[in-house]
Amino acid sequence: MVNKEFLKQIPETTGVYVMYSETGEVLYIGKSVNLKNRITSYFTSKNHSRRIQNLVNKVAKIDYIVVNTESEALILEANLIKRHKPRYNVLMKDSKFFPFVKLSKDEFPYINATRKYEPSHEFEYFGPFTDSTLPHKLVDVIQRVFKIRTCRKMPKKACLNYYIDRCSAPCEKKISPIEYINNVEKTKKVLKGEIDEVIAILEKEMKESAKDLNFEKASFLRDSINALKEIETQKQFVFSADEFTTADYISFSETEDLINFYIAHIIGGKFLGKESITLEKKEEENPLEKFLSSIYLLSSEDLKISRIFAEVEMLHGIRSFFDKIKDSISYPIDILAPQEEKDSKILEICRKNSEITLNEHLARIDMENKELEELCNILGIESISVIDGFDVANYGDEISVGSSVRFIDGVASKKYYRVFKIKTVEGQNDFGMIEEIVYRRYSREKEDGQLPELILVDGGKGQLNSATRSLKKLELNIPVIALAKQEEKIILPNGEELKLPRSSYALRLLQRIRDEAHRFGNTFIRNIKSKRMSR
Repeated sequence: MVNKEFLKQIPETTGVYVMYSETGEVLYIGKSVNLKNRITSYFTSKNHSRRIQNLVNKVAKIDYIVVNTESEALILEANLIKRHKPRYNVLMKDSKFFPFVKLSKDEFPYINATRKYEPSHEFEYFGPFTDSTLPHKLVDVIQRVFKIRTCRKMPKKACLNYYIDRCSAPCEKKISPIEYINNVEKTKKVLKGEIDEVIAILEKEMKESAKDLNFEKASFLRDSINALKEIETQKQFVFSADEFTTADYISFSETEDLINFYIAHIIGGKFLGKESITLEKKEEENPLEKFLSSIYLLSSEDLKISRIFAEVEMLHGIRSFFDKIKDSISYPIDILAPQEEKDSKILEICRKNSEITLNEHLARIDMENKELEELCNILGIESISVIDGFDVANYGDEISVGSSVRFIDGVASKKYYRVFKIKTVEGQNDFGMIEEIVYRRYSREKEDGQLPELILVDGGKGQLNSATRSLKKLELNIPVIALAKQEEKIILPNGEELKLPRSSYALRLLQRIRDEAHRFGNTFIRNIKSKRMSR
């Protein structure tokens, strides 16, 4: 715990502060125009949220760096967060970049579904689509109907897709360039939503094939038409402003304690994606600046937007932020109030979605608080913030993997997910595999100090004992519990069994973590199988 004498010595000046745990893990990085007031508030206020109270309980040391201006503090804070990725700097963020279908522009174009929109002379993009499953369905139908390749690099020999009738194998010249490009043109019509026109072409070909007694081709064309008709009923493209619109649109909604910011990214008239961040007002000196920093300084998405439209009451704060970081961005940005009716309509949509997101967030916070509070009471632990879940998955005797997921304050934190190919255990030995992956995960993270407060393993007493053995070898004292699938019994660290009612908040949280570890491991196995089949 930080002592009072240290707090008295902190200067009342602008700077950045870094909070550490006892093991040296960087817990949180922040900035302030008055370091003394800001840092002291963590240890004097009694109205912190559960997340901040958990942080304060773990802080063993604080460093600070004094700078000359707010601009320097803002940039330094962003750079340090990028480098250390502290667990308590994770914002209550909801991001979604809508998927596209992309078609390459080489001699024999290939097709793929993607969430990355990277305009270039190499690809043509179609979409985006609000239904995230639709691009994959489109690619699947296009493979079956037009036999367009999906391999990124043209192989020397025909792959499995050719033999299961999902590719025309241009790699072995099984199709002429003219015929292949003809199929590509039909594909583009489908991707542009002109499905009826393509169906009409195929219906004409089907009738001609039947007339020529080529019933095999007629049957194939009939199935293709039915597949396209199914896609037609599901067609759902994101609205377009106009093809010349490229801008970010920002709105917000708030309650007494929380504020939500909502941003829509529109590129070339396409609604590329949205990001929504909810902040607790009392935790932030400048919530708007925190939001803008996460989008324009910390985001992994490279969105070079030259215009931002925002609600009138936000304009001053946004302009002030970009004035502070002007030396760190290589392009000018215009901050504008809505100028045309379309701008006002898009901002109205953002505002409505912000209100919906904030209401959903309030309900989620209430649920997460209940889940963690009940779990703490059951286990007799004062507070739990970080929970790791482990599972193992097998594909016969060929592939065995272990998966580990991390939940922070009841929310999945995917940057901490890990998957392990089993190295030391042969056969389907779940106990041995759990022992191996728990040891491997924490032998890496022990030095970094990024350890959980609770470990959950999928299984029973055998799996729990296996995980406990690994922790003893590592001299780590982390409580472990198990969740048995069939009866949903919780096995406690002392070996006791506990069966909670289905309505239990704590049980729901544990099930969610267990199921996510199971999903993550099985997804990895499916990817391995898919790669093997495509060779």
